[in-house]
This record gives sequence, C-alpha cells and structure tokens, in this order.
Amino acid sequence: MNETTTIIVAIVAALSLALQGTLKALDLLKKRKAATATELPSSFADEWRELHDWTKDLYTWHNLRDADGVPVWYVSSRHAQSLETIAQAITTQTEILRNQQTALDAIRDKVGK
Repeated sequence: MNETTTIIVAIVAALSLALQGTLKALDLLKKRKAATATELPSSFADEWRELHDWTKDLYTWHNLRDADGVPVWYVSSRHAQSLETIAQAITTQTEILRNQQTALDAIRDKVGK
C-alpha cells in the first residue's frame, strides 16, 4: 500500500466515524424533541454523555503517539516499503529452499537406487 492509498483510507475512515457520530447526535436531538419534560433529564442526558464519552475515546485513540511523536495508527511509507522488502525477501528465500529440497530429493532418489 503506497502513501497516497494510506492517506485515502485514513480520510475515508475518519469521515465514516465523523458521519456516524453526527448521525448519533442527530438521533439524540430527534429523541430530545420527542421526549417529554420528565423523560429529558434521564434518557437524553445519559445518551448525550454516552456520545461524549465515545467521541472522547475516539480522540484519545487518534491522539496516541509513539516515541518519535508519530501517531501509532499511521504507517509511514518508509515503514511500509521496509515491510514489503522483507516480505519479498521471505518469498525469495522460500522459493530457494523449495528448489533445494527438490534437488536434494532428486539426489536421494538416485543414490537410493
């Protein structure tokens, strides 16, 4: 995944979460309008507090940073490229080992006859 794709995915995720929060807030406001004065203090306040807690948790999660000050949910392009290089090296080594195993099996078959 390149850096542009990572940024696009992060933006889409953030917009999705923001939309979800907005829809929940609108639902709460709709319930508030429908609630009677006696229902308002308990149900609306509790739901609004839940939305506030959810938003605060989301902020806290997005604000986590590593020792270098980089958000922990962000994968830098350098890091992603390093992981791709390691994965390619592992794939190459696996292919080499398979070829060696095939060659050893062929030698064993010839010596065993």
